[in-house]
Amino acid sequence: MSDSERPIFSGGISVPVVAGANGGFKLATGDDYITQLIEVNSADADSDNPFQIVGIGQGAVFQNVSDQAWKGLKKREMAEIFRDLKRANLATLQSIRFTDGEVAGDFEMQVTYLSLETNTRRDVNTTLRRG
Repeated sequence: MSDSERPIFSGGISVPVVAGANGGFKLATGDDYITQLIEVNSADADSDNPFQIVGIGQGAVFQNVSDQAWKGLKKREMAEIFRDLKRANLATLQSIRFTDGEVAGDFEMQVTYLSLETNTRRDVNTTLRRG
C-alpha cells in the first residue's frame, strides 16, 4: 500500500481505553491524539505478562537505546507518523532531540511539532528505556 492509499485518521480511541459519555469508547483528537501517537510509538511494550504478543522483532528486545542506529530508527518512525499527520492537515514535525534521562541508561526523547489545527508549537517528552 502506497502512502497516498494509506488511510489517515484525525483521531482514535484514547489510551488507556475508557468508556465515553455515550457508552462507546472515549476518543482522542487534536493534540491529545498526536501526543498519544508519540507516546505509544515510544513505549517499550513491557508488561508482567510473559505471554504477551508484542508484534516486534528481536532487535527491539536486544537493542540498546544509546545506539545511534536505534535513535535513527525512532526518528524515522516519528517522521512516518508525522508524514501522515501532515497529509491530514493536523501537524508538522519540527524537531526530535535525545537527552540523558534521570535513570542511568535511559534517554528522553523530545518531539517538537506544529499543530496545524491550533497553529501552536508543542513539545512532547517521553522516556526511552534501555532494553
